[in-house]
Amino acid sequence: MTIKTNVNVAMPTERAFQLRELAAALGGATMSETMQALFQAARNQGLIKGHDLPGVRVNALSDGLVIGFDDQEPAGFTFDAALALADTVRQFANRTNDGTLSANTDHEFAVRRKGRGLIVTLNTVEGASEKAWNADIATEFADLIEAAVAEKRQK
Repeated sequence: MTIKTNVNVAMPTERAFQLRELAAALGGATMSETMQALFQAARNQGLIKGHDLPGVRVNALSDGLVIGFDDQEPAGFTFDAALALADTVRQFANRTNDGTLSANTDHEFAVRRKGRGLIVTLNTVEGASEKAWNADIATEFADLIEAAVAEKRQK
């Protein structure tokens, strides 16, 4: 499933003004970051069950995770490797790692900058699988990985 980027959402001018006000209250957040805050608040209140990112599959196995993007081949990770991926993505997203590329050859992934966002590359049996996001969606990807590992380790 490929998702169109930069989708326009029609809304009344008043609603767009309210979103800009909320973005300013969130410290000058982008519209995507503002929407993320609204979705997170809805999840915290129980209005949205679960957490999902279109085009991303995170499946827990007994000894690790299988992560796939869109219709690309998935890649397998131990729990520790998956957490290393989540940590690296989070560091790039929040800019505590301000480098342009982080390649983890031990765990078979790479994260690199692309404009204001980043690209995650997973090494697979047949090559590589990639996904590009802006920082706030990349952070949600890291959240998904961490939640899957935590849930599996609790069992």
